[in-house]
Amino acid sequence: MVKSLLNISRPSRYIGNELNTVKKDLNDSMIRFALAFPDIYDVGMSHLGLKILYHILNSRDDVWAERVFAPWIDMEKKMREENIELFSLESSSPLRDFDFIGFSFQYEMSYTNVLNMLDLAKIPLLSKDRDNSYPLIIAGGPCVFNPEPMAEFIDFFVIGDGEEVIHEIIECYKSNRNDNKSSILQKMADIEGVYVPSLFSTEENPDGMLIVNSEKRIKKRVISDLNDSPYPVNYIVPFIRPIHDRVVIEVMRGCSRGCRFCQAGMIYRPVRERNSSVVKDLAEKVIEKTGYEELSLSSLSTCDHSSISDIVSDLIESIVKKKHVSISLPSLRTDAFSLDLAQKIESAGKTGLTFAPEVASDRLRYVINKDISREQLLSTVRDAFKSGWLTIKLYFMIGLPTETDEDVLEIPKLIKEVLDVAKNESRRANLSVSVSTFVPKAHTPFQWEKQASIDEILHKQKLIMSKVGRNNRVEISFHSPYISYLEGIFVRGDRKLAKVLLEAHKLGCKLDGWTEFFDFQKWLQAFNKCGIDPNIYNQAREINHILPWDHIDSGITKEFLISERDKAYKAVMTEDCRNGRCSKCGVCDKRSGIEMKLDRTQRTFDIKRTETALPKKEPVSKIRFQFTKGDEVKFISHLDLVNVFTRAFRRANIPIAYSQGFSPHPKISFSSALPVGTTSLAEFADIELEEDIDVEKFVCDVNSLLPSGVSIIKSKKIPLRSPSLMSQISFGSYIVRIPKIEYDTDIDLNKKIELMNSSEQIIINRKQKNKQSSKQDQDKISQIDIKPFIKSIKLSENNNGTLQIEMIIKESGSGKVRPEEITSLLLGEYADNDKRFDKSSSLDIQKIDLFIEDRGRFFSPMDVF
Repeated sequence: MVKSLLNISRPSRYIGNELNTVKKDLNDSMIRFALAFPDIYDVGMSHLGLKILYHILNSRDDVWAERVFAPWIDMEKKMREENIELFSLESSSPLRDFDFIGFSFQYEMSYTNVLNMLDLAKIPLLSKDRDNSYPLIIAGGPCVFNPEPMAEFIDFFVIGDGEEVIHEIIECYKSNRNDNKSSILQKMADIEGVYVPSLFSTEENPDGMLIVNSEKRIKKRVISDLNDSPYPVNYIVPFIRPIHDRVVIEVMRGCSRGCRFCQAGMIYRPVRERNSSVVKDLAEKVIEKTGYEELSLSSLSTCDHSSISDIVSDLIESIVKKKHVSISLPSLRTDAFSLDLAQKIESAGKTGLTFAPEVASDRLRYVINKDISREQLLSTVRDAFKSGWLTIKLYFMIGLPTETDEDVLEIPKLIKEVLDVAKNESRRANLSVSVSTFVPKAHTPFQWEKQASIDEILHKQKLIMSKVGRNNRVEISFHSPYISYLEGIFVRGDRKLAKVLLEAHKLGCKLDGWTEFFDFQKWLQAFNKCGIDPNIYNQAREINHILPWDHIDSGITKEFLISERDKAYKAVMTEDCRNGRCSKCGVCDKRSGIEMKLDRTQRTFDIKRTETALPKKEPVSKIRFQFTKGDEVKFISHLDLVNVFTRAFRRANIPIAYSQGFSPHPKISFSSALPVGTTSLAEFADIELEEDIDVEKFVCDVNSLLPSGVSIIKSKKIPLRSPSLMSQISFGSYIVRIPKIEYDTDIDLNKKIELMNSSEQIIINRKQKNKQSSKQDQDKISQIDIKPFIKSIKLSENNNGTLQIEMIIKESGSGKVRPEEITSLLLGEYADNDKRFDKSSSLDIQKIDLFIEDRGRFFSPMDVF
């Protein structure tokens, strides 16, 4: 671990110890598996696949699975400066200590992050350069359906669903772990769904692409029945809020709608639904184990689930009303049924709905096989705004096969029509529009198509903006055509691209999915240095040519893809096989149990009849409690600590009272926020309750569910109408422990403290954030007199020779002073002259107590109400 996380953004990304993390005692036979997500913690902790594999692997006694993520720029800089290798969160172990490092490939623009993470771990990047002393590097996820651009770096890929094959991989390794690497890989290659690139040679196609020589195709793994598949209910609950801060229940896998541009809709076939009873059971358990306030019912098309009405109705009764948990549907159809569902689950506050028409012209709808009519969309929008929604988000795509300027111009026309309908129903109506660029994907009917050039996409974007114009009711955003251009290269790339990735890594390319770090010129420089023309990868492909990914068997036949491509050019739609006849895509195999599995347990149900109004209860009692915040959690922010308590209360079934109105919130109020990096023996909070409960039981139940480092030490009932803590607390006492730098430091510090105590003014320079600029060097410097905020300062020494500055400072009102500001004044010259002293890492600041002042006397917040 680095010396200090104080100056690192969101330091709790790197400390681990979150609720439901798994710790195990290591032994020589245990297999260590690092689940690596090639993006930052905030993104990776939103990923369901990582949670599923973490649960499955840690359910075994012979495996310990830990997590690792790409560090943010500031953390990486510090790690390289201090020569610290990339480490796991659970045990802080270097990645080189693991048997496996398993990457999840969700997005092609994260490939440089993979190389950067291996480099940070001091692990050779190329598979051929790693022997038995290094972990096996494996990868799965949707991107591995064309694994070739990363084939030189990865020891083996796992194609398809991972729930079953991961056990086979572990058993194979257990039986052969003492063999050399090549022998282990030979054995792994015998497992269905495992692709070992080093065992396959390549040759060049007439179009210049490298293709894989193989009579054997790697068949994807498919879980036949989700009802029997293991699913985590004891989710890890992050301290910080990740990108998607909610629990997810996967209600079904696969989609049968057949959108011709959609890779996920092809590679995740066939459709497999979880039964409504299984979904309800999982949802109730996961809320009980995590305390989350939001539950997402996830799939590629959740509203298509046969029993979605039953599921929503049951969950409204079991968790929405009883636990104050909201439900979200990430994917909505543009029909009345979807809107009825949304109305029920959004009854607590209608903020926004999302629809994805993708195109605006009827002709293109038939080309892409998207059965959403203009009239249907406008009708749904009208009903949505009439029902109280304020914002609708629309997703469109440009650059599709056969698209003309006339098709593109239909997008702003449809936006205007939607806005007109919305304004007729609501004066507060707003639209958010996102326009992405079509990227031809492997294993789709459009895998042979040319990708629109950067100039063509910029032209189409300008066409749209020229017609939309400036409108404060419409917020429109475009995906970067430069990122889409590169994405298209790696989506349909070959093994030659390994050289480009290596060169881009050397040039510093990383976090390419983040626009602030993406550098297109560096990528062009990498292609140029490798002598590779990037444009060849975005050209149209011949149907009779072998493609770089043809050795990967997604289950979809090439004949079906060609047939769908022909239908696209004829603007002919294919019926959803869920509702009509089989489309003969090739994925179903009844002999092996791989076929569409729908929930046949649905009841005859009208979602409109479900009553969703939350019961209104007034608070009947109030508890004040004192808690500690220790070293384990000192890098958690105040807002994140509030979430920790809120979720612990929900898990403990504490009957918290909620505010009324548009967006109900739990009635919990805290004393002043503790700075990140500071520990405390005296934090206080008040909680209002809908039912009267025993105070001792409250402490016991909540403490059993709080993370290590947070503990309630006192609590008592107080009058319901007691003043807030913030309005009562006057002063706080702190101790700052510092290393004894020189022999006479304490003498000099005593003199400085005496001077500060006797001075009428103490002026400091305080940096204040310039709200007009995000650049740190443009922050405003103000001179502040901190003397009125200081009650007393004194110096002492503890038993181990560490100096202690004890201070009582103001905690309320219009002005405050931070303990570190006072300490910096006292220690400035020592910190500057002694290289052993680092203010950011050596200071140990602890809050000792908070006080309410009454007529010159100090009282504890536990004694005065």
